[in-house]
Amino acid sequence: MPAWDSLDEDHKRLYARMMEVFAGFVTHADAQIGRLFDHLEAAGELDDTVVVLVSDNGASAEGGPHGTHNQLGHYISDDEDDVAEELARIDDLGGHRSSGHYPWGWALAGNTPFRRWKRYTFEGGVRDPLIVCGPGVGSAGQVRNQYAHAVDVLPTVLELVGLEPPRVVAGREQMSFDGESFCAALRDPEAPGARASTTSCGGAGPCTTTAGRPSPTTSTSSPPTSAT
Repeated sequence: MPAWDSLDEDHKRLYARMMEVFAGFVTHADAQIGRLFDHLEAAGELDDTVVVLVSDNGASAEGGPHGTHNQLGHYISDDEDDVAEELARIDDLGGHRSSGHYPWGWALAGNTPFRRWKRYTFEGGVRDPLIVCGPGVGSAGQVRNQYAHAVDVLPTVLELVGLEPPRVVAGREQMSFDGESFCAALRDPEAPGARASTTSCGGAGPCTTTAGRPSPTTSTSSPPTSAT
């Protein structure tokens, strides 16, 4: 991974523009979430709404070492992107003539202090931010360190809103949930974690997951959860 100061001006200009486009997307998404909150508040529904915001993985390195104006090309070819071509298309980034992606140096920075990025089982790939707010969530603005998994979100929301899912729908017995509610952790920073999980993958073989129930202070793979 080359240091930023070692890059020439063309590379810096290209890489900076690619991150600007990503930052613009995040800013736009934030504004739309704000509009939704404004609507809920105006409708008198905000205090009765549970909101869950979570990403699906760590920052992506699928842009390769130089980034690209067409990330779809990376799915059909392992050829490295041509920097001269990328510079020639720099004004297309962020518009309808591109499907851009920043270079993997930004993925490494975005996942700091965790190692690697999306598609890896290092924490840079699997440790994600989770923000929960709404009725039943205590300690607004605080961070939680208990481990939680994506499959735990639905049981948590059901508990927050006081709903028991039906066991039978249209005469068909429903499957059980793999997840467990982490409501206790949202209300109490010292509550024991509902689960702990370690996943290891080797080559093209299957992934192996082991689970246990250590206390929050002993879990080393616990994604922070923010209760707001």
